[in-house]
Amino acid sequence: QSMRGAGAAMGTESEQALQEFADHTGGRRYGSGRVDEALQQAMTDFRANYRIAYYSAPAKPDGKHHKLRVTCARKEVRLQTEPGFYAVAPLDPPDDVERMALEAVAHSPFDATDIGLRASVSPDPGTPGNMRLEIRIDAADLLLGQAQDRRTGKVSVLFAANQAAGWGQPGPPIPLDISLTPEQYATVMHDGIELHRALPAGSAIRKIRAIVVDGELGAVGSVTIPIQH
Repeated sequence: QSMRGAGAAMGTESEQALQEFADHTGGRRYGSGRVDEALQQAMTDFRANYRIAYYSAPAKPDGKHHKLRVTCARKEVRLQTEPGFYAVAPLDPPDDVERMALEAVAHSPFDATDIGLRASVSPDPGTPGNMRLEIRIDAADLLLGQAQDRRTGKVSVLFAANQAAGWGQPGPPIPLDISLTPEQYATVMHDGIELHRALPAGSAIRKIRAIVVDGELGAVGSVTIPIQH
């Protein structure tokens, strides 16, 4: 937004920088005087935003930019995506990235939405004083690769409890290895991946948060369940 008018930045480094930001994020660039239009378009785009993952040949971490083009068979669909990526080495080991993501969501006032989750809680009939959590993970939000005749993936699940003092230290991540036959894959894509867990239900616990992270995809989802005593 230029104080000197809509055309003041045309052809300048400022305009080029704005275009570079838009390209890196798969967004649009708007000139000065179009803030209202930009905000309205951003809200519209948010309702039609998808995460797409793909496998490619390994790229050497040489720091170079690699172009990327996404197309759609439907001619009426207009795609807006990032035009490429830089091949750089990861800054942190995958295990550290996963751990930091889990801890950040565990103490956040809001749930993470990269991975869709549904959950319900009921008394555990086998153990008095425990509660039974039923969680369904949206399989469409996970990175499930093809390994011979199966779809495979790996996620980690973590639980955190909320008491009067706030969110406590979450327990250790629980690894969940996924290996699905074609029939199982079709079922979970419709119904979700079901997970059951029994947890202590102390009288001081007000909420339980279930967190799922797909380390390969870098996606996190969580759902918070109020506890009725």
